[in-house]
Amino acid sequence: MKQRKKIFNALGILAIGAILTVGGLFLWPNQFNIIFAPQASSKKVQAIVEIGEKTSEKTTYAQTVKREIDKSITLPIEVVSFSETTRTTSLRDQAVLGYNSLTKPIKDHIYFFVTLGQSELVAALQHNESKQTVTNKVTSNLTELVELLASRPGVFPSGFTVFLATFPKPIKGDSDIARCGQSFTNATTAKYLEAYDALKQAEENVRTLYPQYVKIVTTSSFSAHTLENSNRWFVDCLHINPAGENGLAKAFIDSAKN
Repeated sequence: MKQRKKIFNALGILAIGAILTVGGLFLWPNQFNIIFAPQASSKKVQAIVEIGEKTSEKTTYAQTVKREIDKSITLPIEVVSFSETTRTTSLRDQAVLGYNSLTKPIKDHIYFFVTLGQSELVAALQHNESKQTVTNKVTSNLTELVELLASRPGVFPSGFTVFLATFPKPIKGDSDIARCGQSFTNATTAKYLEAYDALKQAEENVRTLYPQYVKIVTTSSFSAHTLENSNRWFVDCLHINPAGENGLAKAFIDSAKN
């Protein structure tokens, strides 16, 4: 197990230290005769690695999930967070950093919790990106993450699961995006909804490619708590409030149970 940890540590040093070489390191299945694990095995959970973008000033949903899981197991699971307020580190690099920060050798299953969407939406609206461009970019980023994890089955002897959660819609249906104020530039409601649909399509693309590794977290409960509601779960169009953190935690828990 120590040797496995050393291998992944070396991967982290190379990947992070040089911002990865062109084409990616240990990424593509044929590049170094990498063998992919046939499936994400189960089931005792040892750790949660939270990556992507922070959902609020104090992102707490992963800790809430941990407390719920801890109720049914003997040893508490470990949670590490490498999500960023504005993501500048790739998801795969965040995953390496998160893995390397775990304090115990990995013997059991690992959950990778991914929240994304805010930066992608801001960029799509600011640069007037097409729906296909957004879909392709996000699909590529998520694919790189899953392929990196799957290409080293020895690092995860009991498997892993990637849970994907797109930041929930802060407005109802086709409500006026002007409610978002300065959160987005060059925004129209139609363009926002198009970019959001692109994110959801990217999620589905990756789940279709890797059904043994990927689960999509359903956040439909947020539709009753948008900015138009008095019991809103949002601070603004890019952040949720403590009630929203609890709602997101429940969504992750439900996805894990299913």
